[in-house]
Amino acid sequence: MSTTENKSVEITKGINGLDKVILREINGSTAEVYLYGGHVTSWKNEHGEELLFVSSKAIFKPPKAIRGGIPLCFPQFSNLGTLEAHGFARNRVWTVDTDPPPFPSNTTNRVFVDLLLKPTEEDLKIWPHRHIFYSIF
Repeated sequence: MSTTENKSVEITKGINGLDKVILREINGSTAEVYLYGGHVTSWKNEHGEELLFVSSKAIFKPPKAIRGGIPLCFPQFSNLGTLEAHGFARNRVWTVDTDPPPFPSNTTNRVFVDLLLKPTEEDLKIWPHRHIFYSIF
């Protein structure tokens, strides 16, 4: 298990050895985000009560997408386009941005992680952008 410098953000191994990030706020609430798909699989309130549903039958094994929780749907939702269901970003491995740009508001009471997706050459044919970036709060 490896931990980042900030103890409120921990990078560790999850199911089937997939990398995940655990976010801990000072009030005791937590979130768990798998880097595979940038998928939020757990969100617990300050009482430790789970607020998301992830099926016990969910498969945490690429190339299958994780089912349940909060999936990332990009650049399309469902099969409402020419790409695979919910777009390509859901089945790619994201990385943690270790040098994010300054956040526009006071973050002293918040924990967040910035994720980056570096698309493959095939992805760039579909979505011609160099990087996709988003934050999880």
